Amino acid sequence: MALGTIPACGADRAGDFLFSRGFVFARIPINADFRSVQGGIPVIVIDNGIHVDFVLPVDAGGHDWRQVFDPAATRMGADSGEIATQIIIGWGHRDFYLNTPTWSDLSATTVARAVLGIGGTVMHVMFADARFDPANSVVFLLSPPNYQRLIDAIVETTVLDRSGQAVPLSAPGYADTDAFYEAEGSYSALYTCNNWAISILADAGVRVPVWSPFSGAIMEQIRAAPPH
Repeated sequence: MALGTIPACGADRAGDFLFSRGFVFARIPINADFRSVQGGIPVIVIDNGIHVDFVLPVDAGGHDWRQVFDPAATRMGADSGEIATQIIIGWGHRDFYLNTPTWSDLSATTVARAVLGIGGTVMHVMFADARFDPANSVVFLLSPPNYQRLIDAIVETTVLDRSGQAVPLSAPGYADTDAFYEAEGSYSALYTCNNWAISILADAGVRVPVWSPFSGAIMEQIRAAPPH
C-alpha cells in the first residue's frame, strides 16, 4: 500500500453539525505561541485528505518505539523494524480500519457504527523509511520534554501488556510493514481520529485547533506557527 493511500480511520464527514462547528473552532488555536525548537526532535504530520498520522523517529530522545510496538506483528516480522528509520502512528475506529482498506470497501453500516461510537478503537502502526510531499506533510522540531509528552500521550491511548508492549491484533495489516494494535478510547462523531491527533499534539505544546474533525485544520494551524 502506498503511503499516500493510508486509509481513513472513521467517518469524518458526518453531517452539517461537524461542518459548521468544525470550521468555527478550527480557527481558534491552542498553544498559539508554539515554535519549532532548533536542534529538537523531528516530528512529521502527514495528511491523506481525510485524517492525519504521526511520522516519528523509530529511536530518538531516548525512546525506541520498537519497545512498544513490536515489529514482529507485521508480515515482515522483526525485519520491518530493522530497516525502518520512522514509525507512522494513527488511531481510529476498529471497524473502519479493519474493514475498509480502500474506499471501495466502505459500507453504510461501518459509517454508522463509527459515527455512533459503536465498536472499539485500534492503533495503526507502520514501519517506514520514506520522504513525504511537503504539500501534504508538515515537519517541526520538539524539545526533548515536549517530545516525551507526545510519547506519553500516544502510549496512554495504547493497550499494553504486562511487559509494557502494545497488544497486537490478529488481523493482518495492509502491507508487509504495518500492523494493528489494541487501543484505548472511544471513537464518535465528536471525537474522531483527527480530534485524537489534536489532543496528542496539544499535550506536546504544538499549535493546533481547539476542535475540528478536519485534517486540513490541523495542518493549517501547525503551519501558522512561526519558525525557530
